Amino acid sequence: MKSIKVKTFCAGALGLVMLASCSDWLDPKPLSFFTPENTFDTYAGLKSATDMLNRDVRYFDFYPTSGSAEPCILSEYWFSEMAVNGRTDANNVPVDLTALITPSASLSGNASQINNYWTYLYKGIKDANTLLNRATTAQYENEEQRKEVEALAYFHRAYRYYRLVHQYGDVPFIVNEVTSPRYDFYTTKREVILKQLKEDLENSACLLYTLFDD
Repeated sequence: MKSIKVKTFCAGALGLVMLASCSDWLDPKPLSFFTPENTFDTYAGLKSATDMLNRDVRYFDFYPTSGSAEPCILSEYWFSEMAVNGRTDANNVPVDLTALITPSASLSGNASQINNYWTYLYKGIKDANTLLNRATTAQYENEEQRKEVEALAYFHRAYRYYRLVHQYGDVPFIVNEVTSPRYDFYTTKREVILKQLKEDLENSACLLYTLFDD
């Protein structure tokens, strides 16, 4: 009887030790402490984000992305009359993309660029919206730094929406920083988005004018 009690006690103690150690093991340890609040509060932090926006324009338009050997800009040609397949037996070229692009489609190979294009463009829009929101409260050495950040953010948001509406037509239109998960995205008419793009470009131009005019 004593032997059973001892074994039960040992098993219970071992279980508690394992639970404690598992709890420590399961507690996530942050790889960094960078957040929008402590990154985009200075000109240096904002400038690093605008540099990435500049880099991404070259990257997703003219360089191959993961999952494809072709740059994203080719997907615009695939939806136009410029893309005419000269072979009828080829299985690795874009053919009848309208039929292939469905909510449940698995876009791979060259067709994956359509998905990549959407992803990279909205990533840039997300970053631009974050910059425009954070730029108003960040610390600067002078007013010119704020104008530079806001001018670039307006331009990059307009540029990416311009590419989206000409590629897909009506798309979800987001102009504010998204700080929590959302599922209520709906498409906005292309004409409405183009009107906002005009305003964004005018804002960017005005800021740049005052920046260089000073």
